[in-house]
Amino acid sequence: MRFYFDSRLSDARTCCTVKMANAHFPYGFEYLGLQEKLVQTPLTDRCYLTMTQALNSRLGGSPFGPAGTGKTESVKALGHKLGRFVLVFNCDETFDFQCHYDFGLRALKYVLVSAGNIKRDEIQRIIESRRDDVNEDDFSSELSEQQILIQSVCETLVPKLISEDIALLFSLLSDVFPSIQYKPNQMAGCFLTANYILQRQAALNGLLFLALLYQITNLNHGLMLVGASGSGKTTAWKVLLKALERLEGVEGVAHVIDAKAMSKDSLYGVLDPNTREWTDGLFTHIIRKIIDNVRGETAKRQWVIFDGDVDPEWVENLNSVLDDNKLLTLPNGERLGIPPNVSCTRLFLWFWGFFFS
Repeated sequence: MRFYFDSRLSDARTCCTVKMANAHFPYGFEYLGLQEKLVQTPLTDRCYLTMTQALNSRLGGSPFGPAGTGKTESVKALGHKLGRFVLVFNCDETFDFQCHYDFGLRALKYVLVSAGNIKRDEIQRIIESRRDDVNEDDFSSELSEQQILIQSVCETLVPKLISEDIALLFSLLSDVFPSIQYKPNQMAGCFLTANYILQRQAALNGLLFLALLYQITNLNHGLMLVGASGSGKTTAWKVLLKALERLEGVEGVAHVIDAKAMSKDSLYGVLDPNTREWTDGLFTHIIRKIIDNVRGETAKRQWVIFDGDVDPEWVENLNSVLDDNKLLTLPNGERLGIPPNVSCTRLFLWFWGFFFS
């Protein structure tokens, strides 16, 4: 396995390549933490060669052998060498599955909450435009609820759809509601501000992704950005945070954490079994500092960014943080409420190669 770097290429995602025999792959630039090195044997080289040839042909691999011989570890080590994240599924008879899209009660709740926000914003806009004392009941019934619901459905469902299904959604809506036209959310001020920042950074093409990201942040306090390395995930949230700061006049603060670069105790905290003394971790310290409001943290827009792949070892503690409870439960029994000005974002890098064993 050989690594090549070509400084003449302008695209950082293609300047570093990994070659083995006649197969070559762009390096993924995914930081996976400090990995234990796999013992290199002739069988390991043969496994790497077979799997890289299969990947180069857009095929899969099926390592087989007795338990504990290193099949899964060899696949994970290959992904580490390619700078890619490897996701392992235990596919046995107890493995359940479901569709990628989830249109249950939770999705219905977000649609209704978004519809209520849209109607209140429209009423507030009408009141400000008339500049006199008016009653909301005088014109709230005149607003088209179908129009509001269609706009809410589009703004809540489009961000989770793949590009091929977006056109299908609009086609279905036009067939069921032929007289209703979807009107995108009025974000001209935010778009102009974001466009100004994008021209200075020259890193993202278009503002559609920023609009979708903005809509999701208004509905959820926790979200996940999924994409390949260098696809603009980090630039997207940085530009949106800066644009909202310039538009609304509220200072935005981002706390970036790489959970793979530290232990679980360093992230959340540890309880000394002898002295029963609690020591905050990095994430707990950030939340506690915002709650204490020593330097006016509650008056700022606070974003906590978990950069890297999602590992069950550390993400389990965020279940109560990301649901409606908004509580961080610590091992010492303490429960910290997440302030309303705090949002948690996870940047997840995907890997295009899959192996099954």
